[in-house]
Amino acid sequence: MTLPQVMQLEEECRNYLYEAKNFLRDLLQVFNLLFGTSFEEASEWTMPKKPRPSVIEYAEANFQAQPDHIRYLKQLPACIAPFVAMRNAVEHPGGHSGMLVIQNFHFERDGTLAAPDWRRDKNGQTEYGPVSIVEDMRVTLVPGRAADARREALSVVSAAGLRVLTAAAMRLGQLTEAEIVSAAVTRLQANSEPAVLIGALEGLKLCALDRDADTFKRIADKSGIAARFYFLIGIVMLIDDEKYEGSKLEVLAKVRDEFQANRGRDFRHDLLSAIDDVLFQNILAGIHSYDFAFALLRSLAGLSYLENSVGTRRTKCHVPSLRVRKSGMTYPRCWTVC
Repeated sequence: MTLPQVMQLEEECRNYLYEAKNFLRDLLQVFNLLFGTSFEEASEWTMPKKPRPSVIEYAEANFQAQPDHIRYLKQLPACIAPFVAMRNAVEHPGGHSGMLVIQNFHFERDGTLAAPDWRRDKNGQTEYGPVSIVEDMRVTLVPGRAADARREALSVVSAAGLRVLTAAAMRLGQLTEAEIVSAAVTRLQANSEPAVLIGALEGLKLCALDRDADTFKRIADKSGIAARFYFLIGIVMLIDDEKYEGSKLEVLAKVRDEFQANRGRDFRHDLLSAIDDVLFQNILAGIHSYDFAFALLRSLAGLSYLENSVGTRRTKCHVPSLRVRKSGMTYPRCWTVC
């Protein structure tokens, strides 16, 4: 039996480790420029080199005002230290880091076909692996699965990037909307920035629009309606109680009704419902400009009021009607127009 093989697997893996270590070393120069430090070796991200502490130790001593930075850097031992050690094993076989062992496609003892993997052995013991090479490379700088990486990124990404990251995580099937809501609420509880709420709402809005677009296309295709006639269904939707029985518009009305019955859940409701009144007021108090005010209103566009889901507390589905005075500005009582 002939096994499939990845050509030049060992050479490619060794080159990958070489480039990864170079990248980590070069990235230290950015850190040095930003913080006036003098780190040199890739291993210094996680290991001290006397008289210098490691980057993590430096962060713990100097970044107390930015706990997210510390939490992010504390991931490094799990995600980059193995690559540095494997590269050292390639450079100094049998030395302090032991030996790197790379296997191409092979059969396991139970007869199953296994994908290429690698491990690091030292003194007859395996210190790392065996791990699928593809999976290990996929998460190089972020530990865990792709979903773990996305979830962690949501907690530290800039508010401006939250919208794109939220939508991308959903489109790639890496996170559910419920997980996104949970991550956004946790972040807002730690730091009530209006931009974070806006970014999360915009991302969830894109998720809902993507899902509804797929649902609409599936129903329209089933009914034999070409894309060039979609706008007619949009017109029919404006009068949602008209059935057009006996007319040529009847099929469009049926598509409209089936689409309305199968529209997905808008998780912006869940996000707003998970924010208590005190936190919501704190978020609103952080709005300093009309740009932020209208960005918040825009992020709520198309969000219907669901009386049954939230009782009588309008603050859960609508920005409350109030005046917020900041920097000499007074916001009008127009928040419920969304």
